[in-house]
Amino acid sequence: MVEVTGAAAVVGAAILVGKQVLGPTIQQFGKDLEAVYSAWRAENFKRILERAARRKPSGDSGVHPRVAHEVLDAGSWVNDDVQQEYLAGLLNSARSPDGQDDGMAYLARIAANMTALQTRVHNAIYSALPRSVEPEGGEWPRPFAFHATLGFTVTTDLADFEAAVGNHGVKIVDAFNALNRDGLLVDFGHGLAIQGGPVNMKYVWAMPTALGARLYLTARGSGMRPADDILQLSREQLDTFDPEPPRLQRAKVGRSPERAQ
Repeated sequence: MVEVTGAAAVVGAAILVGKQVLGPTIQQFGKDLEAVYSAWRAENFKRILERAARRKPSGDSGVHPRVAHEVLDAGSWVNDDVQQEYLAGLLNSARSPDGQDDGMAYLARIAANMTALQTRVHNAIYSALPRSVEPEGGEWPRPFAFHATLGFTVTTDLADFEAAVGNHGVKIVDAFNALNRDGLLVDFGHGLAIQGGPVNMKYVWAMPTALGARLYLTARGSGMRPADDILQLSREQLDTFDPEPPRLQRAKVGRSPERAQ
């Protein structure tokens, strides 16, 4: 639980850091911050802005009020570190020279409505993709494709998956179903034998989507990059979180589902 001081002090600090991240848009929140937000909500609001300021790209720019509202109003109820880093990355990715580009509003709403567990599952799956496969023929075509899926499956053993996101029982299934419902996974499942691995080793697999890749890239501060860039960028080219959540250590990324027959 976040410990907070008086609401007025938190609101003042939030407005100061908000000017760095949002530009003039912070003025749209001023009265609401003082009149509507509790000290706890204002503290979460401030922490998201502070995380964005730490990763903020250079140059003068701002965030459209619609995007800022989607991120920060719902985000003020969020006190999970990974969720706050996702929302901070979306704010930075939404920046434009005149602060009038609302293109991130849809992704912002998806991210703000995800639970802490859904966010960690999403991060675990998509963080396995950067530089995980080589393009056919040695070079990625441009444009890669105009489609909803990436054409790859992430597979790992259950122990590796639980080490990254925790052992949450049936809540894990709920998280996968929610990601599938929101278009962030094509499909998912589990089995008792992983291709090329020990017999009877429990495993899980998930098929990422282009929308899910876009959400991951924007959360990592990459702006409006195409979804297939997730396969080309190295992790060093993406923003790091503070703290950085555990990654899958034994994940395989294949061009077709690696399921037991």
